[in-house]
Amino acid sequence: MLLLSGAAQSVQACTGILLTAADGSVVHARTMEFAIDIQSDVIMIPRGYARTGSTPDGKEGLKWKAKYASVGANGGGQAVYIRWS
Repeated sequence: MLLLSGAAQSVQACTGILLTAADGSVVHARTMEFAIDIQSDVIMIPRGYARTGSTPDGKEGLKWKAKYASVGANGGGQAVYIRWS
């Protein structure tokens, strides 16, 4: 019965995608398969954009400038796109 009850529940998941072209260029992507509307928007971040990471305890982490532009989706009105690795 326990196994059957787990099968009847909805699943919220994302699928990671990695495409490699014949010339070796790579495209990373992820789907956003949620059972609710997370109020997402498409966001484009230009190459050369200054970034600052954060540590697990909330302190400022590494700083860098993005080598490549990126396109993604945010959620819940966040100013950044969502990326799960």
